[in-house]
This record gives sequence, C-alpha cells and structure tokens, in this order.
Amino acid sequence: MRSTKPIHEMTYIFLLLPAIVIVFYWYSSQNTDRTEERNRFYASDCARQKTLQIDGELNSAMNLIKTYAHFIGDSLTEPKVTARMLKELDDNSLFDALMFTDADGTDYASDGRTSDVTSRRFYTEGIRGRSNTDIVYDPHFFDEAMVCFYTPVYFGGEIIGVLRGAYLAEEYLRNMLATTYFGESADVFLCAPDGTAVASSDDKQYEGNLLHVLSQNGIIDEETAKRAQDIFTNGGEGSFLCAPGSRTDNICAMHLPENDFVLVQTFPETITKRMVADENLAGIRLEAILIGLFAIYVVALLIRASQNKKLLEEENREMGYIINGIITLFSRFALVDFETDTYQYLSGTRPQDEEIACSGSYRELTEYLCSIITDEDGREECARFMDKTSVQDSLEYQDDLRIECHVSRRGQMEWEHMNIICLERKYGKASKVLMIRQNITEVKEQQLRIQAQMSRANRKERQYRIAITSNAFCTFEFNLTQDRIDHDITCTADGKQVSLLDQAGLFAPCSASEYFEKWKQFVLPESMEDYCSTVNTAYLKQQFAQGNAQVDAEYWGMAFPDEQMCIRQSFIMTKDNDSDDILVMVVSKEITEQVQKQREQTQALQDALMQAQHANRAKTTFLSNMSHDIRTPMNAIIGFATIAVNHIDSREQVRDCLQKVLSSSNHLLSLINDILDMSRIESGKVQIKEQECNISDLMHNLVNIIQPQVKAKQLELFIDTFEVTNEDIIADSLKLNQ
Repeated sequence: MRSTKPIHEMTYIFLLLPAIVIVFYWYSSQNTDRTEERNRFYASDCARQKTLQIDGELNSAMNLIKTYAHFIGDSLTEPKVTARMLKELDDNSLFDALMFTDADGTDYASDGRTSDVTSRRFYTEGIRGRSNTDIVYDPHFFDEAMVCFYTPVYFGGEIIGVLRGAYLAEEYLRNMLATTYFGESADVFLCAPDGTAVASSDDKQYEGNLLHVLSQNGIIDEETAKRAQDIFTNGGEGSFLCAPGSRTDNICAMHLPENDFVLVQTFPETITKRMVADENLAGIRLEAILIGLFAIYVVALLIRASQNKKLLEEENREMGYIINGIITLFSRFALVDFETDTYQYLSGTRPQDEEIACSGSYRELTEYLCSIITDEDGREECARFMDKTSVQDSLEYQDDLRIECHVSRRGQMEWEHMNIICLERKYGKASKVLMIRQNITEVKEQQLRIQAQMSRANRKERQYRIAITSNAFCTFEFNLTQDRIDHDITCTADGKQVSLLDQAGLFAPCSASEYFEKWKQFVLPESMEDYCSTVNTAYLKQQFAQGNAQVDAEYWGMAFPDEQMCIRQSFIMTKDNDSDDILVMVVSKEITEQVQKQREQTQALQDALMQAQHANRAKTTFLSNMSHDIRTPMNAIIGFATIAVNHIDSREQVRDCLQKVLSSSNHLLSLINDILDMSRIESGKVQIKEQECNISDLMHNLVNIIQPQVKAKQLELFIDTFEVTNEDIIADSLKLNQ
C-alpha cells in the first residue's frame, strides 16, 4: 500500500492544478466586485463624515453670528447700529465681511456703503426673527458669490435689523469640500435642494442641475443620476455604483442634517482599478508560488517514493526479525472469534499439549486451560477471567486483559502468563481477540524469592524499629532536606492522645525548624544551651555530612503541665533512594529516673571523695603533730641518758635520770601505740581505755619529758597546780597526754 501512495498523490495534484487556475479566474472577477462594493461603503462613510464636518462648520458660523448679534443688542443704548460700531466688530470678526440691515431694508457695510436689500431672502426672513444660511450669487458689495449667515438683532425686545456674516463662497466652501482617497483628490459638491451646485472642490462652475451635468459629461450614467436625484427629492442619503464605462466608480448624495444643502461626492475610478489590479497581482503571485510549490512537491514525491521503497524493504526485514523474536518469547497464539465461539491457533504455532486440538470451540479451550491449574481457587478465577461475557465487558474500556496461573504440565509445576488482546469490536463489544500464553516460571520464582527477601527485610526493619522505639513516649519523622513535617506529632499522656504540634501552636504540614524553635518554650533554662546547639536542622545536616547517622540530645523540659522530665531525643538519619532527601526519625524517651539515679550515684561518690580527702588531711595533720610529739620524749630520753652517763658515779642522780628516761619511754610507747591506732581511726574503731590516773603525776611526767628541750634552749619551765579538787581521776592517760 505504501508504494502506491506517492502515485496517488501525484494524480491528485495534476487534477487539482487546473482546478486552481479556474478558481483563480473566478477569484479575480469576484475580487473586482468585492473591491467595488467595499469602496462604495468606504466612500459612503467618508461622505458621511464630510457631511457632518460641513454641517458642523456651518453651525459654528451660525452660532458665531448669533453671538455677535446678541453682543450688539446688549451694547446698544438706542435702536440704531452705527457704522463705527459695525467697523470695530468687523475688524475683530472671523467672517470675511460683516453687514447690518436695518428694519427699512437698508444694508450697511463696515466701510459705510449702503444698498437696498428689501428683496433679499436674508432680509425678509431675518426681519421676521429667523436665523439661517443663504447663498448670495450677486452681492451688492462684492464681485463673487457669498455664503451668508444671518440672524435678527433685538433691542428692547423688538427686532431692529438683521446682522449678516459672509464668507467668499468659492474659497470658503472649496477648502471645506476638499477630500482625497488614497492620495487622489475626489470631486465633492455642495448643492442646493434643487440640484444647483453651490460650490465644488475642483473650483469649476456648474450651471443647472449638477446630476444632469455629470451624466452628460460621462462621469456617471443616467440610471445612477436618476437614483441619486431621488435623494434630492425625498431626502436622506445614498451611495450608488456607476455602470461600467463611467468615469467614476461610485457616487454618494447626502442631506446635511441641520442645513438645507445636499453633499454630492464621487469616488475616483482609478483608485478602484489600481486596488483591483494590486489584489489580482497578489493572486497571480500566489498562484505562481503554488504552481512552483506543486512542482517542488512532485519532485519531492518522486524522491520520497524511491526512499520509501528502500525503507519498506528494510522495515519488512526488521518486521521479520520482530515476529521471529515474538514467536520465541510467546510460542503459542490462539485467535478467538466470539461471534462463532471458536478458537484457532495461528499458523506456525500449536498447543503445547496434545490433549487440546489446534482449533475448536471456545468452551473446550476454556475447560482445558482451567483443568491444568493446580489449585481450586485458581481454576475458579481462570474460569471467571475467560468467561465470554466477562471478557467482552472488560474489553469495553481497555485493550487487553492479563492473568497469572500456576499450572501442572507433565508432572511439573510451572507459571504461565496469559494475555487477551482485543483485535476487533462490533457495536462496542469485542468480537475477535488474540490469546497469548507465556511460560514465566523462572521470572515468577525469582519474583517470589525477591518477595521473600523483602518480607524478611521488612520483618527485620520492624524489629529494628521496635527495638529503637521501645520505651519511647513519642516517635515522629520529618524531611530534613525540605525542612518539613508532614504528619502530626502525638504522644500518650494520662491515657489520652496529645498533639505536640498543637501545643507548639502549629499544625501539619509545617516547618521542622519552626517546630524546634517553638518547642524552646518547654525547655528549662538550665538545658537551653544544649538544646539549641543540638536540636537544629543545620547541625543535623552537618553531622550527617560527617558520617554520623545518629545524633542524641538530652535536656530537661516541661512536656506536660507541672511535670518536669529529662528527655533524650535520638535523631536517626537516612537518605531516601528515590528523592535523595535526608529523612529523620526522632525517638523521644523519658530518662528522668535514670538521670536522677546517676545524679544520686555521682553525689554519693562526691561525698565519699570528700570524706576520704578529709580523712587524708586528718591523717597528714596527725602524723605531722605526732612526729613533733615523738621528738619530744626522744629528746628527753637522750638528754637524761646523757646526764646519767656523765654522772655515772652519782647513784641518786643516775636513778633520777633513769626514772625520767623510763617515764619518757612510756610516753613514747603510748605515742607509738597511737600511730598504730591510725587504722582504728580510719575504720572508726578507736577505743578509749579508762583507768585510774593522777593529774599531778601526769603533769609531772609531761614536764620531765619536755624539760631537756627547755634546758637546751636555756629556758626554765615551772608548773604549779593548786585548787585541784580531785587529783585522782578515771581517764585514758595516753589520750589525755596527747
């Protein structure tokens, strides 16, 4: 079919070419008529505008002469217009001449000339109180026709004369009548109601009825002159096309709305001819371009026909490859005709099992395909799927149907994919369909494996989520990249669901940054610095960029009224594979009890440390003091031993020294026992040994112990005891000596 298409197209072109030429000639004739008619309307509009313009000019002049008359009437002190007054008014007037006619019919010019105008129309009507326009062809004071505008002059409520302003008719009216069309002058005439030409734009004199003159000169035809004459007779306006051979294309005749004149305007024939010629020339050019394009198109068709032939051969070759590939992928095709309720396997394909014939009734094909399905539910679903009515109803709004079946063939379990494609419809119902079956066992098994893997992954994800969110009082997610919270944030308090967004004065969706900022009102001042430095989107993005997928924040807050709690918020960040956005799951847990226990343990450790430090300082102080105390009896022992050696021959003195050495030794022994008691001090097991002792003896022993040190410094020590009520006491003599 494609190889004959260019030939058909060329045939159509050769048939259309002469038709285009004929249409062009028809277009040219229609174009002439259309142009003439369009120019007639255009000329009518222009004539109407010119009529309104001239009518407006005449009205303006009439209003001006009435103003002058009113001014003169108001300025008079007596019913007489003087030559001086008329002269002053004429010098400042816009008219070419200003004249006054008194009640007796004497006409006065501004230069003092007078004449009798009792027979003139402007006098007879003006003295009766009328204002109008008059054409005076034989004025007394001028040599050419004048256009006069007259109005009565009143004094004391009575008419005393007629004031008249006049223009030179030819110059004044010629300038108003001048009109051009597309750069060419048109003839415009101002006529009296009887058809006499008052003035013309071509500055020519026309005697008698203007339309008769134009008809006799061949400017318009007689028929057009008659139709235009009706305008003069009946009033109104009209535009008329002239017969071929006339020297003008159309003529317009219109009455001035407020003045007793008729405007006649002709449209130059040369303009119409030029416009028709220009439009025909454009048509000729268009026709030449179309013929050229047709020629180019014919050549292009020939070239394309050659190319299409090669392309068709290539497409046929490629189509053969595609068909072979489809047969490899879909090895079984069955054409089903619902009108005859039959099926037929296409040429080159046949059923995989010999149990089913290559052709037969559609019911037999349906029963066979349902019989090889393994489970009962699958057989029922396949029967509903292949039901004729169901297939036709489903294919009303779509072109194909699909189903997957688990079948058993020769003892092996397989998966098949079945397509029903609509090939033809009658009355909106599928009448012929193509049934395709494809073995998808490998693909289906791989899909099932993937589903199992995804199921395990989902189960692990749920387990991880449960592990992460356990003991959490609030969990929500937000998009860190887009800074957006899409869903409400809720938690359970006193058995009720509480909206945290509502507490912050927000509602979803909202900005995460705004939510974090609003939540500061619930953070205690002592934790504000830690909260602000951690809970913000910029810090979270920075941590994620550094490879930290989890950020923890701990702070004290007032999550609920009158209830302080310590909150640990964990921000767990992951990147979405589809959008590359950073998604954050926020898990909030209350750790008030743990923090309080930690604080108590810390306080206990600090207290123990302080006690140990205090004991250590006490031990240091004790040892320092004890070293001094030990040195004192040692010095006494050494001193008295030295004295005894030096007086070895004096028995009494040696005995006395030995007694003092013995006393100092006992004191030294008690000090050493105190040092040994340090372990008892540290363990809190210090014991007080209560025994009988004498205060005087204790004092005497102490003096003996320190006496050598006193003498070594060449000092003297005396101790007297007096007024001691009880010298014998029960005490720990060692502790007392210390």
